[in-house]
Amino acid sequence: MGPSAKSIEVSGRGERFLAYLIDAIVLSIGQVGGGIVGGIVAGVMTSDGISEAAVEQATASGASIGYFFWGAAIWFLNYGILQGMTGSSVGKHALGIKIVKLNGTPIGIARSLGRTAAYVLSALPLYAGFVAIFFTQHHRCWHDFVAGTIAVKRPRARKLVALPGGMATEQPTASTADESSDREAA
Repeated sequence: MGPSAKSIEVSGRGERFLAYLIDAIVLSIGQVGGGIVGGIVAGVMTSDGISEAAVEQATASGASIGYFFWGAAIWFLNYGILQGMTGSSVGKHALGIKIVKLNGTPIGIARSLGRTAAYVLSALPLYAGFVAIFFTQHHRCWHDFVAGTIAVKRPRARKLVALPGGMATEQPTASTADESSDREAA
């Protein structure tokens, strides 16, 4: 059973692309930072009493290990833990996107990791699985079909409004007010 148009608002193609770019930047910063720290640590640890060539080789090895270790760690934390538990990676959270199962429930860590691993299927051949976002209902890529997921807009939060006497009340935002009137009309 697919999502109903009334119950969710599907995220846009451009939003999804920008979220992916933000996630790629976060991953790249972590990888480069990890490579720099790994190279420095390995160089310092091997600099006493060995040849300059050996120090350079150790530094290069440390940089590679740092690059891959921190890349894998950030990938797992961003797409596994964060997206699995909240529905949003760093980039998706920044743009108000949430990944859910087709029935609207949270995806969980295992499905989130599987969905992200399925990016490989979307990339082969020639990124056709990502291009599918332009031709499928609800803007779904191949990895969304594999994982049984859909990207939706995150519902807006309610804001607290201060009342006289130190009390507060919730005031719905525009989107939650629309939802309330839809429920009352039904």
